[in-house]
Amino acid sequence: MTLQKKTADTNNNIFQEISENLLSISYSSYRKDWKSIPHTHSFCEIFYITKGEGTLLLNNGQYPLKRDDLIIVNPHTLHTEASSPESSLSYIVLGIENLNFQFHDESPSASCSIRNFSSEKDHSLLSLIRLMLEEKRTNGKNSAQILQRYLSALLLKIEQTTLNDFSPCVPEKIPHECLLVKKYIDNHFNQPLSLNKFAEMTHRTIYGICHSFSQTYGISPMHYLTEKRILTAKDLLCNSDYNIIQIAEMTGFSSASYFSSAFKHHTGLSPREFRMEKQYGKTNISEF
Repeated sequence: MTLQKKTADTNNNIFQEISENLLSISYSSYRKDWKSIPHTHSFCEIFYITKGEGTLLLNNGQYPLKRDDLIIVNPHTLHTEASSPESSLSYIVLGIENLNFQFHDESPSASCSIRNFSSEKDHSLLSLIRLMLEEKRTNGKNSAQILQRYLSALLLKIEQTTLNDFSPCVPEKIPHECLLVKKYIDNHFNQPLSLNKFAEMTHRTIYGICHSFSQTYGISPMHYLTEKRILTAKDLLCNSDYNIIQIAEMTGFSSASYFSSAFKHHTGLSPREFRMEKQYGKTNISEF
């Protein structure tokens, strides 16, 4: 499913396609023991604050968050969220691959935007996000296709309701060898992979493919592999009953202990703590 984004050249209007892809969607509700560390992603994140207050920490400053804020964080942006002790922060977050946003007026930075929708009469943005979250939890026969269509509608609605304060833009052209390695990781992340394998399949040196991949995606191939495994593990922890050992095996980690260590390094929580936090959040879906 693609989003058509209209752009203008010197003679006429043309349509370009953005092949956006929904990687994840989840609901988070902060508790006193929540830990969050600055991190980056190779994908875009969209947050919608459903209740409470907090702070978004970027590499260039701190910005207050409140209910009905929509936050967009472009790929490779160092960030984290913190909750107010007095009013616990809750939000829905989407991870979207192959998408950047171009921000205009009054954005915190060139890589992030925050806009409040509390005064909007039309709450279709939050309604769409809720529908997506519920479809993900249902995980029915056609859920993947339904989610992609919801995503396209959401991005179009964001552009409509923000009056072009920010808009989706086509990512830069990706070198063939980088696309090849990324696709291979996406399809085989649960298997043992190495830099030697990536160099062999692209007929490049290890240095060459690492440099090209890092220049393109802002992250090394092995870090992207770990990120892919962690993201998949998060989904399994939230939406399955598999135990920690099973999830470690399913996501390609060599052992449960290594999985737990890598997971905590990336998220600030152990897999078990993360699962408990998400299960706590699920019990409050009626509070959206």
